[in-house]
Amino acid sequence: DSHFNLFNSVKVAAEGRIREVAIVFDTRILRGNRSAKKCAHKIDAFWSPQFPMIGEVGIEIKYFSYLPPSHLSNRKLILQDQFDPHIVSLSLFPGFAPAILDALLTSRLCHGIILRGFGLGNVNTENELLSIIKKATGQEIPVLLISSCPVGTTLLGLYDTGSKTVEAGAISAKDMTLECATVKLMWALAKTRHLAEIREIMAKNFAGETGSDMYEAVE
Repeated sequence: DSHFNLFNSVKVAAEGRIREVAIVFDTRILRGNRSAKKCAHKIDAFWSPQFPMIGEVGIEIKYFSYLPPSHLSNRKLILQDQFDPHIVSLSLFPGFAPAILDALLTSRLCHGIILRGFGLGNVNTENELLSIIKKATGQEIPVLLISSCPVGTTLLGLYDTGSKTVEAGAISAKDMTLECATVKLMWALAKTRHLAEIREIMAKNFAGETGSDMYEAVE
């Protein structure tokens, strides 16, 4: 399938209708920052669980209406390729020991934390985890909470447990994929270490990576 995918990728790029990072694989054209790999051995390997296809490969290539606004199509590309790799991403589970995170904070090697919570992004608030989030916030270290479910959104204000994490300083990943949230946090940390600015960056929709299809320009 590699020849087929490579040929179509080059053709899509040459036609210039899509001015963003995209995945052209099998018959689908997917927004890169809304996609993830779902299968290691099938041709239908990638999916975009939160956002529809932006195009489809057949006898002709069809482009759908989920494309960047025209005022961004002619913008000059500005490469911003600095990333801070000093982050940790953990999936929470019943019985998770918050002392692990405390050790990371004490080491001063960790600049950002991503926690995959339960359901809407909730965590156990009956142990020391809330105090760890508060401690990280006090050290200007962002703690990003993301749902462990591929479909849905991180909604921290719906239940008491989520509200408590927000009060402690946690940041919601909203409906970003884990892959996108990881890269975006690394990018944000490379731009600034001020927590308030990182919050603004994580909340801003730069390239259709969250929420609706609207974009905001990168300053």
